[in-house]
Amino acid sequence: MTENGKISARKRLNTIRCVRQVLSRLRGLGLTGPGQALAGLPPDFTIFPEDVPDEPEDTEAGKDLVRRLITRVKADLDDLSTEERTQIEQAISVVRKTRTVMLGMPRVGQPLPDVRSRRSA
Repeated sequence: MTENGKISARKRLNTIRCVRQVLSRLRGLGLTGPGQALAGLPPDFTIFPEDVPDEPEDTEAGKDLVRRLITRVKADLDDLSTEERTQIEQAISVVRKTRTVMLGMPRVGQPLPDVRSRRSA
């Protein structure tokens, strides 16, 4: 599935690790014994450490996705209604605020408007 792009190498690795852990815990709880929920599970049905793939290499794939998305949105801005543009501007504002707070990045330009909904006291 990783070869045809249906799942990433990281997702495959995490899934295999999770299944291995679940199988181990189910056996530890005795659920593969006679009369238990997994009684038909053969004892050799397991995932050994050597069956788990190595950590995938950190590739550049997907790191340019945001840049391509922004380029695509900018190209289609003229086709948007005023309401759609306002929604996009609000979403950008929220992302910038979050990025500034989470990453400690300095603000660029004027402070952004507060777009959070107000709660009544």
